[in-house]
Amino acid sequence: MATKKTLSEQEMNKIAVDTSKAIAEQKKYTVILPEVASGDKTLRFCINDVHYAVPRGVPVEVPETVYKVIENMKTQERMKKAAEDRLKKWSGRSM
Repeated sequence: MATKKTLSEQEMNKIAVDTSKAIAEQKKYTVILPEVASGDKTLRFCINDVHYAVPRGVPVEVPETVYKVIENMKTQERMKKAAEDRLKKWSGRSM
């Protein structure tokens, strides 16, 4: 069985800096996130301790990794909606 290694704060900070640099050098994509009913004007998430805040409703240029995260989130939302629609049809009720 492999032994788990605990990273020091310095090692974690280096990973975050390295990740940030690598992502900053990636190809850029323009995205426009839809506004949501909750009124949340920003999508926030983290990749390897690098935090991102992408505003909704305006064109924003993002690195490829961030673009892929956003596209994956959109796919998950579409899958969720499709599953809810199938459940509504099957049950004959509104959700």
